Amino acid sequence: MLSAIGTDRPLTWACSDSTAAAGIKLSTPDAGGATVAAPQSNPASYFEATFQADDTVAAIDVLKPHPAVRGQGVGVVVNYFRSVDSANRVIQEICNDGGTAVALQADVREADDVQRLMDAVATRFGRLDHIVNGAVGELRQERFVDLNWSSFQSHLDYQLKAVVLAGGRPSEGALALIDYPHIRPRAAVHASTAELRATRIALPVLTRVGYVRGASDRVPEALQAVGVPIELLGSDTLARGDLFRYDAIVIGSRAYETEPALVASNGRLLDYVRAGGLVIVQYQQYPFVNGGFAPYRLSIARPHDRVTDEAAAVTELDSASGVFHVPNEIGPDDWRGWVQERGLYFAHDWDPAYTPLVELHDPGEPPLQGGLLVATVGKGTYVYTGLSFFRQLPAGVPGAYRLFANLLALGNR
Repeated sequence: MLSAIGTDRPLTWACSDSTAAAGIKLSTPDAGGATVAAPQSNPASYFEATFQADDTVAAIDVLKPHPAVRGQGVGVVVNYFRSVDSANRVIQEICNDGGTAVALQADVREADDVQRLMDAVATRFGRLDHIVNGAVGELRQERFVDLNWSSFQSHLDYQLKAVVLAGGRPSEGALALIDYPHIRPRAAVHASTAELRATRIALPVLTRVGYVRGASDRVPEALQAVGVPIELLGSDTLARGDLFRYDAIVIGSRAYETEPALVASNGRLLDYVRAGGLVIVQYQQYPFVNGGFAPYRLSIARPHDRVTDEAAAVTELDSASGVFHVPNEIGPDDWRGWVQERGLYFAHDWDPAYTPLVELHDPGEPPLQGGLLVATVGKGTYVYTGLSFFRQLPAGVPGAYRLFANLLALGNR
């Protein structure tokens, strides 16, 4: 017996294919994309999945153990996202060889789907010993139930490698020329690879975000890559343009040293904030504080406060702040995988108008709270952050993207 979940309409089922992998295929013209489940009256043939309906017919495969299986060998779970037919073909091959296999639908980018997958595997087989990433053939020797979400996501990371054949010989390296006036030119070879990471990043509703590029700043391109509508702000826009067109304006690292028009137009930037805008200032050096460019008092120590341990623990000082919840729920996993450092040029002392949101420190060092400050300025919001987004975003660190998206959400008016 089959029942539909999430629909109040009776369904008429018909057998359309009795050759599906060791079972039967049923279809109904009025399922409407509902979730279909087989009751667990017979655990040996229990199967639950979600399916997508086309214009007229929805179908689901109900899998049963191959008769050749007598409780021996290794059980295999084939995870699929959309193509149940492809999963069934794999299952058929496994069963033909005397194995036991089932197909389970799940979007492994979603934590809830992964948990559902884990529960289903535990119900069916008791445990999962190995995970094989079909994209790269990675085999991990650990119990599936011992994985956390962060380590599971590592199976969604991919590496692209470029190989050139010249004269029948492969070349996998890229040649970069290091050439500065104070040293001799030098060639350096590095691997021709690109890292790809799959993760879920929720963005606030944004029409356009202005960006003032800083020193050696690749953050604009990193934000554009995930869908943030970035517009680079030049000297003319800063001096005479309509800043109120922008949902937020982001200042790149050390931009107050590299962009004279930003210094000259800082008063216009603060007027934009007071009228309801959002300004996010990434780390700046001493010319920023010496020039008094922040709306309220803010100082940077000499030597500056920084956290060099990229894995340093982070404490949320205001757990109710929307920075940690909207539109992404920020948790411990979002602070994992950072590269080189947590941040630098933290604020050391500040006006009470600023609210510090995080506390972190290197081992054996005093706690620092100046890495992320938020202040209300008139009708708007001003952010100063020494967190090293300039390193994390180009490096593809998922948690940094999610946190930065939440900062952009502070400007939703």
